Amino acid sequence: MDDEIKLVASQAGNWLRNNPEETTAIVTISNADADAISEQLNDFDLPHFKISGTDLFSTTDMKFLFSQFTAVQSDTN
Repeated sequence: MDDEIKLVASQAGNWLRNNPEETTAIVTISNADADAISEQLNDFDLPHFKISGTDLFSTTDMKFLFSQFTAVQSDTN
C-alpha cells in the first residue's frame, strides 16, 4: 500500500509541475487512504487541501434520500 500511495503522490506532483495552471483531484475509497495520501503529499512538499472526515453516504439523511429515490424509481417499491 505504501508504494501505491507514493506513486499517487508522485504522479500528482508530476502533473502539478507539468501543468501549473491546472488542478486535479485524488478520489479515495476511505478517509484513511485520504489521510495517507495527504501525508505523502506533505512529505513531497506538494500544496493540496483535503476534504474528508464524515462518510456522507452513511448519514441518516442520505439513507433517507436514497430510499426516496428508490421508491420513485421502482414501480414495485
